[in-house]
Amino acid sequence: PPDIQAERLLVVCQSSSIVGYLRTDPAATSLCPLTLSLVQINGKTTVYYLQRGALLTDNTPARAVGQKADESVLDALHAAQKQ
Repeated sequence: PPDIQAERLLVVCQSSSIVGYLRTDPAATSLCPLTLSLVQINGKTTVYYLQRGALLTDNTPARAVGQKADESVLDALHAAQKQ
C-alpha cells in the first residue's frame, strides 16, 4: 500500500550456512525457524509472523511441535511489546 513508510524483514537462523542462500534466494527464509515482517504505517509499526504450525498437517507430531514453537514466539513478541 502507498501509506507504508518502512518495511523490514527480520530473519533469525541458527545456522550460518543459510546466509549464502538468503543472498541468492529470498525464498530460503522458509528454512529458518523465525521470520518476522515489520511494517510501519502512519508512524505505527506492526509485526507479522507466519505461524509455522498452521502450515503442517493436522493431528501430526510435527504440527504439535510447530504450534508449541509458535506459542513461544508469540509470547516473546507480546512480552517485548509490553516493555
